[in-house]
Amino acid sequence: MTDLLSNRGTAEQPWTTAEATIWNVYLTAKADADNIVVNAERSAWLKYNGDVVKFESNLAFIEFTAQTKFDMQMTSALTAWQNRENNAWSAYVMEMAKQPSAPFFVLDPSVTGGST
Repeated sequence: MTDLLSNRGTAEQPWTTAEATIWNVYLTAKADADNIVVNAERSAWLKYNGDVVKFESNLAFIEFTAQTKFDMQMTSALTAWQNRENNAWSAYVMEMAKQPSAPFFVLDPSVTGGST
């Protein structure tokens, strides 16, 4: 029995040393792997955020361009309508002026003071 206890004591030290060494290797590898994962995740989030910023910037530019085109077309349509309306009013007033006993018409309907 003494030999068994003696042999156990002799074997225990190398086992403890080997186990500690393996744990250190494992913990170092795990820490390295954790760092790789953390860095990869950080890189992925940075790329994602950068892509979102680019997308939002492009979307804002497209929206601005569309709004500008819409505003220009609305202004053009309004101007064309006002011109047609003014031309129609002028033609009406000119034709009414040719009628016998025609009342006085003002060419600009926004002016007050005369018969329209």
